Amino acid sequence: MFALSRFIRLSSVFLSFSFISFITSAFSSPSQPTICLTQIVAHPALDATRQGILDELALAEYADGQGARIYLENAQGQVGTALQIASKCKGIAADVIVALGTPMAQSALKGTTGTQIPLIFSSITDPLSAKLVTKLQAPGGRVSGVSNAFSRVDQLALFIKICPNMKRLGVVLNPGDANSVAAYKLLEVAAKEKGVTLVQAAASKTTEVAQAAKSLASRVDALFVDNDNTALAGFSSIAKVTTSLKIPLFVSDTDMVPQGALAALGPDQYQLGRQTGQMIVRVLKGESPGQMDVGFPKENALVINESVAKKIGITFPKDVLALANKKNESLLLVPKRDNS
Repeated sequence: MFALSRFIRLSSVFLSFSFISFITSAFSSPSQPTICLTQIVAHPALDATRQGILDELALAEYADGQGARIYLENAQGQVGTALQIASKCKGIAADVIVALGTPMAQSALKGTTGTQIPLIFSSITDPLSAKLVTKLQAPGGRVSGVSNAFSRVDQLALFIKICPNMKRLGVVLNPGDANSVAAYKLLEVAAKEKGVTLVQAAASKTTEVAQAAKSLASRVDALFVDNDNTALAGFSSIAKVTTSLKIPLFVSDTDMVPQGALAALGPDQYQLGRQTGQMIVRVLKGESPGQMDVGFPKENALVINESVAKKIGITFPKDVLALANKKNESLLLVPKRDNS
C-alpha cells in the first residue's frame, strides 16, 4: 500500500513538472513565421534569385528551421499548379508569399484574394502591366517586390558591337506570359532606335521551344532570349540549335551564359534575390509591402562565353573583353559572386 501511494505521488509530481515545462516552452518561444517561396518554373536564372533570397533570409536569422518555416514550391510552368500552390499558402496562413516570375505572382495574388497575406514578387519586368501594383512608389495594398527591368537599348548596343552585321534579331517568347509580352514591347522600342528588325516565334510550352528556335534560324542574324520563363526553361534546346548552326545567342539573364549563350547584359539574378530577401525581412518585422517602393536592379553584369564564341567563329572586340566581369564607372559590372 505504501509503495502504491509513493508511486502515485511521484507520478503526480512528474506530470505536474511535464505540464509546467510544456506551458513554459509554449509561451516562452515565439512561433516561427511561415514563408511560402514559390516560382513558376525551374531554370538557372530563377534558381539564382531563389538562392539569393534564401541567403539573405539566413543572414537575417530567418533560415528554414532556424527562425522561420520556409515552404519551397515550383509550379513546373503550369498556371493551374501555380493556383494550387497559392491555395496551399493561403490554407497554411503564410506570413508572407514570395513569387518568382509573373505567372506565379499573378496566381499568388488571385489565389489569395480576400486575405491580407503580404505578397513580394521578384524577377518581373513590368509589374504595372502585370497588374500586380498600380504604381511603383509606395504602391499601397499588400503587394510589392523587385523588378528585373533593364535597358534594352544598352543590350542591343552590346549585341551590335559583338555582331556588327546584325540586322534581324530572332526572339522566342510565350505570348501567354504577360512578362514576356511586356519585355517584347520594350524591345520593339529599342530595336526601332537601333535599326534592328525583330522576328518572333511563339512557344507556349517548353516542348515547343526547340522548334521555335529552328523556325527562326534561317531568317535572322542572331537569337535573343529575354525574360521569358518558357524559353528559359527550354534554353538548352535553343543553345543546341544556335551552336550547331553557328548563330549568336544572346540573353538577358547572365546565369544562362554558361548554359550556351554567347553573351548577356542584364541584372545579376542572385543579387536581385538578395534585394528581394531584404524586402521580405522588412515584412516579417512588421512593415507593409504597400509602403515599400518597387525595387529595381542595383547590380548589373556583362558576361561572355569565349568557348561558344570559338565554336561559332566569333571574336569579341577588345573593349568587350575588357569590360566583361569587371567593374566599370558607367556600368556596374559584377565580378565573381560573393555570397557573404
